[in-house]
Amino acid sequence: RMRNIPIIVFINKLDRHGKDGFELLDEIEQKLHINVTPLSWPINMGPEFKGVYSVFEKKLNLFSPNQQYVEEYVEVDGLEDEKLDEMVGSEDADTLREEVEMAMGVYPEFQKQDYLDGQISPVFFGSALNNFGVME
Repeated sequence: RMRNIPIIVFINKLDRHGKDGFELLDEIEQKLHINVTPLSWPINMGPEFKGVYSVFEKKLNLFSPNQQYVEEYVEVDGLEDEKLDEMVGSEDADTLREEVEMAMGVYPEFQKQDYLDGQISPVFFGSALNNFGVME
């Protein structure tokens, strides 16, 4: 952190059970002493993992186990778009909406210059083994 080098954070293994997104972000900030902001948010974890919502692009990236690339991108008109409910189910869509709203209230808005100055680190969620979320 002495040289303010830009850092991108990738939270891996969402296809396995683990800590929730907020716990992970808090732990990264505390242990690595960096400010983070999520640019994607997971829809469930472990066997129930359905993909991630790109906060930055407002795009739904759906997960298919054992695929070597993101199989389906779905353009959505924000979190209120009904397509979200159709693609992941109403309960998971409502949870996603609540969690993203909370995350956007807690973490600062992404500003490219803040990232380039090493002041904020964007966070992406995914499953590297499945090459899911890596390209984002």
